[in-house]
Amino acid sequence: MRMWNPQGNITAVVITVLVVSVSTACDNGTVTSEPVAITGNSSGPSHQSSGMVIESLSSSPATSLRRIDPTSTTIVSGQSGIWVSGQSTISVEPNIALLSIGIEAREISVTAARNIAATAMSQVVRAMKARGITDDNIRTTRFSIYPQTVFVDISDKFGKRGEPRIIGYIVSNNLQVKIHSLDDIGGVIDSAAETGGDLVRIDSIQFTVDDPNQFAVQMRQAAAADALAKAQLYAESMGVTLGPITFLSEIDSPSQVIGDMLPMMRNAMELAGSPPTPINVGDVSLSTQIQAAFTILTP
Repeated sequence: MRMWNPQGNITAVVITVLVVSVSTACDNGTVTSEPVAITGNSSGPSHQSSGMVIESLSSSPATSLRRIDPTSTTIVSGQSGIWVSGQSTISVEPNIALLSIGIEAREISVTAARNIAATAMSQVVRAMKARGITDDNIRTTRFSIYPQTVFVDISDKFGKRGEPRIIGYIVSNNLQVKIHSLDDIGGVIDSAAETGGDLVRIDSIQFTVDDPNQFAVQMRQAAAADALAKAQLYAESMGVTLGPITFLSEIDSPSQVIGDMLPMMRNAMELAGSPPTPINVGDVSLSTQIQAAFTILTP
């Protein structure tokens, strides 16, 4: 507000009162909004501020705030405190294998390619069932029919260029097979190669656990302990007192880290008549991650 005196001199007194809402943590862990007064004053033509003070208008000890240094820059937000992540990773022995296997047939016509692929896949599935793999452990993951093309050089009024020409069709049928008997993995691969012949494509084999949730409690406890240890370390390093937790979120649920153990093999018929395929089973890693926030207690 400005006031003019009769002599024409300006006497300026600026008084601004702004009420904002500051989130404070109560004793019961909930977050409430308390009014806070932000006051500032200045005098003289230059209107230079003499300072700013932020303090709670509530008289409750649970919601009282420290007085902030007028010369400092302070951001009051809902993300104040100490925020950390907690991780837990364990190694366990796998109890299942996931075999990705497919049939790929190439012929001049779609019908011929599809018929050959269907016959070969039926033989592969029968061979797997003969080794004790049930229908619920065999599922189709991809089926495709697409043309096979080559580029030919042509010359016309538009000039010389290459254009694609269809010379045949490729039919691909892929399965994922869950194998519970890890000792029989090599035998399953050999049976598929013998029955499917040159049409068989083995993309990968992965080892994992059938139910990672059985390790969930152990992993979550370890992740929580990791987050708390980090928060305590940061608090001690910064010379502050760590308060109660105000936020926790599970970023990654207990899950398995699956790695390919066997690379893609072409012309799997080469395995027929050869020694049994050796497969080495190693441990797999399970992991989970959380994010947590803790308050900073003030004197």
